[in-house]
Amino acid sequence: MVSSLTQSQDNLTQYNTEKLVRIRHTCAHIMAMAVQKLFPGTKIATGPVTENGFYYDFDCPVSITPDDLDKIEQQMRRIIKANLPIIREEVQREEIRAEINELNEPLKLEILDRIPEGEIITRYFIGSPHTGKPESSLFVADIQPASNYWWDLCAGPHINFTGEIAPDAFKLLNIAGAYWQGDETKAQLQRIYGIAWETKEQLQAYLKQREEALRRDKTDLVTSEKLEEVENLIHDLKNGAKILHTKHGEVALPLILNVGLTPKDEYTANDIEDPHEDEHHHHDNDHDHHHEHHHEHHSHHLENDGFVSISFQSDRPFDVHKFENFLTEEMPQNVFRAKGILWFSDSELRHIFQLSGPRYSLHADEWQTPRKNQAVFIGIKLDINQVYSQLNGCLVGLIKC
Repeated sequence: MVSSLTQSQDNLTQYNTEKLVRIRHTCAHIMAMAVQKLFPGTKIATGPVTENGFYYDFDCPVSITPDDLDKIEQQMRRIIKANLPIIREEVQREEIRAEINELNEPLKLEILDRIPEGEIITRYFIGSPHTGKPESSLFVADIQPASNYWWDLCAGPHINFTGEIAPDAFKLLNIAGAYWQGDETKAQLQRIYGIAWETKEQLQAYLKQREEALRRDKTDLVTSEKLEEVENLIHDLKNGAKILHTKHGEVALPLILNVGLTPKDEYTANDIEDPHEDEHHHHDNDHDHHHEHHHEHHSHHLENDGFVSISFQSDRPFDVHKFENFLTEEMPQNVFRAKGILWFSDSELRHIFQLSGPRYSLHADEWQTPRKNQAVFIGIKLDINQVYSQLNGCLVGLIKC
């Protein structure tokens, strides 16, 4: 069955024009311009277009919080209102390298070095490049068309003026952590996600449909008669297949964890123990101790071919922003259930986590056991290493002993 979120997005695909792609790309640049204005010393990485919007990665000297998103949006609207021109310029490699060095933008140097020799190098200005010389960042002066500009290396495309963006047709959604070039050995950046549409009405329609989709379970999309028809078909295809009937997708924790990891009688003590101690991996390096575990199983109650359950455990906490980004942007679409007890670095509480399709919930209460992350993800034909690597990337730095 198709999820309600997918259906909602399909209803809006008629608006995904080439102009909208340009609007979203320019919104990413405007957001980066606003962030560098509001947070001096911020270095910029990359800012691509996504399916419904955009994001940008920043190396910021301070932590950008969700409370900052409103003021970033306000600054973006000032830039839009100024109706600054968007100007494309072809540049020479060594000349632009000198400018980037002067601006102290090391991530931009790495991007420049990845452009193949002989390929045309372009940058896009917001504002006129003939009004002065940048000082400490790619942003100059106040929001006045005659006295400021900002630029970034970019292949485009973009719109012609910032004023072509409706100031009430975009929204910043959330902040997440991201490693530079996806490599955990490199700088940890702050990623801001946003969405953009051509009109306020399109934005409001998307937000409404997104909210409704997240409230629904997949089975809410069909009548009881259609659901019965699908269940009969499943039983015809797989004799003895067990179908879970849930309320809003919430499945009892002992049931969904019934993959050989969790004796039900032990769950009453609110503790998930893993009997496969011989499968655990322990790492020691310069007195940094951490351990994560992952296991692949065929569930006892999900025996259809291709279904896999993955157990993940760690004695390091999750970064809540990274984990949220994993759930909303990175998690494979063929994960259809997940459950666990989660530990976040910025919370003194434990969190009971439950996911069903696009919908998930977190319920906080007091810890009854030593703190650690324990979760199970169930799906079809999952790439075990991919899921494990993504979850591992959500953990905070090593705990010093």
